[in-house]
Amino acid sequence: AYANDTLVATINGKATGRRLIINVVPKLFDGEGTAEKPYLIKDKADLIRLSEATTLNQLTFDGSHFLITADINLQKDTAFKGISNCASSTYKFGGILDGGNHTITGISLVYPVFNEAGLIVGGKTSTRGFIGRIKKGGAVKNLRLGADNEFIFYSSSGAFVGENYGDIINCRNYAKVIAHAGTSGAICGYNRAGGHIEDCFNAGE
Repeated sequence: AYANDTLVATINGKATGRRLIINVVPKLFDGEGTAEKPYLIKDKADLIRLSEATTLNQLTFDGSHFLITADINLQKDTAFKGISNCASSTYKFGGILDGGNHTITGISLVYPVFNEAGLIVGGKTSTRGFIGRIKKGGAVKNLRLGADNEFIFYSSSGAFVGENYGDIINCRNYAKVIAHAGTSGAICGYNRAGGHIEDCFNAGE
């Protein structure tokens, strides 16, 4: 079962401000999560498991390595909610996701809710993307997002990453990206101080 908790250091019963997030992770993927033997993302089911682990169960996978081993079509399955697309900024993705130069298609990440007059009445989220947030030490690299992917954001989001403190390297987006407010982009919404983007390309609208 998933579990996470926060350990708070105290002195004489008073919190010192130092906090440590502890994750307990069940065995989800083939591989060991090391650079030599990364966790393998082989199909749609694996990608949805990674989404659930990070977005719903708020696991960060700090220092873990992942390798996508094939092109994957998510078939617009709404069970895929992106990686680390959490409401809390505490839970940024800290793993290294290598796309293996494969292409992911069939993503549907649609957030704004409209009324009959075309006004946004809900879903005013920010920092969303294929990966919502990447922390320092985390990365996504060697990945392609196909033209049929559906990205409709409210604010400050990107096709690959909403908010980046880590590395985005050799990533290609071919999909149309729609956003209604804030700073949004085809590669990244916010690239924060220390964030690094290299050799990326956008051919979407």
